[in-house]
Amino acid sequence: MPPVPPRTSLAPREVAREATIGDGTWEVPASHHSRHQLLELICLAGVFRIPAGMLNSCRAPLDGPR
Repeated sequence: MPPVPPRTSLAPREVAREATIGDGTWEVPASHHSRHQLLELICLAGVFRIPAGMLNSCRAPLDGPR
């Protein structure tokens, strides 16, 4: 599997924080991934946001070292 371009990792953060992805952030992933993969990236960020919001609202404790 090829390494993830550095700007690609900003996309999920922008989706979670701003509910959008800025033009500058799109440039690198768009040159390495298909439209289908880009859509999947957005959906994946959303899938993690829903349970994160629920767990944070319920004040679920974080896992500690085992």
